Amino acid sequence: MDNLIAIINGFLGSLLVVLFLYRLKPKIEISPYIAKNSKSEYEFKIRNKTPYSVLDVKIELYLITPTNTPNGLANSLHKFSSAEVPELDSYKAKEELFGKEFFFCYPGTLETHWNDDNQHLMLVVTSRHSLSQFSKVSKQKFYRKGSTIKAGKFESGENLEVIENA
Repeated sequence: MDNLIAIINGFLGSLLVVLFLYRLKPKIEISPYIAKNSKSEYEFKIRNKTPYSVLDVKIELYLITPTNTPNGLANSLHKFSSAEVPELDSYKAKEELFGKEFFFCYPGTLETHWNDDNQHLMLVVTSRHSLSQFSKVSKQKFYRKGSTIKAGKFESGENLEVIENA
């Protein structure tokens, strides 16, 4: 009987530790807007909302085009650009080594490729929590060019809005 209680206690203790660590997934916030700066470059803003730094941040930009197939509709993915950042500091960090946010810049002509109303963009951010080592994939989809691409730039800080004419 004592062995059974010890096994149950060990199992419950391990379960509590795993549940605690599972809550420590990266929390990445992606702006719902795309800023078109004065150099005609497109900027995407990404922020770390985790109280710890996140590692191995990989950012990928895809153009998704629905395609008719014999079995129905399928999505065709075209990868535009990607970038890797070694670390994003936590939002609580007093000393910023890598920064709490990242501005992903696409220098190409985005609007000429994104020329169909059925197409949309998807920004995918993969990151790993520095303490728990759990990974998470965050996505932001941009469906309408007119409402998501704004002339201006992002400011540093918590604001995810585009500052026009800046």
